[in-house]
Amino acid sequence: MDDYAGATHPPDGSPITSAGFADLIDGYDAFVLDQWGVLHEGNRLFDGVLPFLAELARRDKEVMILTNSSKSSVRNVRRLETRFGLDRSRYRALISSADLVHDWVAGTYPIEGLPAPGAVFVCADEGDEQLLDGTGAVVVEDVTHADAVLMLSVPVTDTADDHRHWMAAAVRTGLPLVCPSNDLHTVRPGGVFSGMAGVIGGYAALGGACHNLGKPSSHVFAACARQMESADPERVLMVGDQIASDVVGARAQGWGTALVRTGAGELASAAGAVRPDHLIDELRL
Repeated sequence: MDDYAGATHPPDGSPITSAGFADLIDGYDAFVLDQWGVLHEGNRLFDGVLPFLAELARRDKEVMILTNSSKSSVRNVRRLETRFGLDRSRYRALISSADLVHDWVAGTYPIEGLPAPGAVFVCADEGDEQLLDGTGAVVVEDVTHADAVLMLSVPVTDTADDHRHWMAAAVRTGLPLVCPSNDLHTVRPGGVFSGMAGVIGGYAALGGACHNLGKPSSHVFAACARQMESADPERVLMVGDQIASDVVGARAQGWGTALVRTGAGELASAAGAVRPDHLIDELRL
């Protein structure tokens, strides 16, 4: 699409840089926003978020929130409203990758070659195992009695070595590992930490099969697209703070991409061969 007023015009292949989104809005019909690192950092919304969303509403733009999360969309919506004051009327829908994990376990979201499990071994932090409520799956403590491993969340200090005690047995049993996120980084109120990719990578290094239903997989992007009114992928802009999940996943859908420098964005913008279409300081006008 055309460059816009006030943008820095870099060499070919580099993203167009800007402080805010004011001059991009008319170029798109729908904005798909990552949550952590884009809207907030765990304790507060970033300053420009509410004015930005108000302007999108004024111009009749569609807004979706697409998050790699260990919590259901219902829990995420409730948290955005109660902790951050972000009313549900500000966006069309919130899609959480955790819902796909729940539905796969419950047998209502079929995945080719990956039958729904009757028994699961679960790694979950901060009560995230409640995602399995109502699925009918049995949670087991002995991984050799499971049909699959669910890695929903782990403490930010965990490494693959913290999980070696069950990983080798799970690989020998031939268990698939299914997760809602394989992000390189995770944004928390205290800063940016290593995401679950390091732990999950340890399972893959042992020969285990890993299935990420979150970004950048087509599973969660397709779930988002099914709930959107906007049909033209070239008129959709994904706004995220991680290249490997947000930018790569959106590119596969034919969407435009913008990386913000908040959250993990400053780390992402300094490395890697894949580049977003736009590099923006933060989510603001």
